[in-house]
Amino acid sequence: MSETTAGYPRSVEARSMPRGGGWPWLAGFGGLGHARHRAPIRRWRTWLALICLVGLGIRLFYLFHWLHPVPVQGDPYYYHEAANLFADGRGWPDPYELRLSGHYVADAQYPPLTSVLLAIPSLFGFTSFLSHQIFSCLLGVGAIVLVALAGRRVAGPATGLVAADLAAVYPGMWLNDPLVMSETTGILTCAWLILAACRFRDRRGRLDAAVLGLALAAVMLARAELALLAFVLVVPLIGLARGLAWRRRLGLLALATLTSVLAVVPWTIYNLTRFSEPEYLSTGLGTTLAVTHCPATYYGEHLGWWSFDCVLALPPAPSERSERDVEAYAEV
Repeated sequence: MSETTAGYPRSVEARSMPRGGGWPWLAGFGGLGHARHRAPIRRWRTWLALICLVGLGIRLFYLFHWLHPVPVQGDPYYYHEAANLFADGRGWPDPYELRLSGHYVADAQYPPLTSVLLAIPSLFGFTSFLSHQIFSCLLGVGAIVLVALAGRRVAGPATGLVAADLAAVYPGMWLNDPLVMSETTGILTCAWLILAACRFRDRRGRLDAAVLGLALAAVMLARAELALLAFVLVVPLIGLARGLAWRRRLGLLALATLTSVLAVVPWTIYNLTRFSEPEYLSTGLGTTLAVTHCPATYYGEHLGWWSFDCVLALPPAPSERSERDVEAYAEV
């Protein structure tokens, strides 16, 4: 009888064998009998490391051959400056307003995880935009690793390496990395969520449910709209788990929910203490609706897209970010 451990077949009986693979006289030689089992794992990790190097090379080539130097503006400027401000202990203001007028205006236009991760190199003095671009490429490599682990858990070692190959070279996976966009963090956390979901499917323990909830929280803190994965993935996965009593399923679902809430609630409490209107993840909903719903986006060259003409058509909004969000939403 056999079972699978991380994509590798393993004899159940072998678990009770002495060190040395069933030959007692080998036990004194440091477990030489296990070397045959460890070799495929080492080869798999070696191949994965090579794939990650290729993926990193593609991202850095795109950065230095095509992008650098690049004007820092738009969303990349926000993530970059927010990371440095956070690392300096200045909280979470609007970087645009701070640059243009010098006024400190509390802001939560985007969920925090992208800038929080970019703050890691900032804490060590690497505060330039290029430093954040390189670090974002490293986050993209982290996504390759998680994709590989998820593929291996789903269908074995070969599938994991094929999945890693695709994650390394597919433009949709690496284009945003050197641009410093939240898509990088979204892909990274989604890969973690998929891996956690596969782990829960195989094991269905309390720890697995807690890790699943933590991964869901990371996804939401990367991009607010990905909170929908709670209803599309997490709830069905736990609620429809076969072989578990309903009481057990509800308990695991409650645990995953609690873990997710505990991970998100510090950011939510922080927002509730600095805005007049309730803001839980971000203040970007009203603004997003405002720039995408007006005649300029219903007809002509910007059909189905967004336009600053939509913003110009609105009356002057209040500077307080939560009130501006509510007003923009109301205008739409």
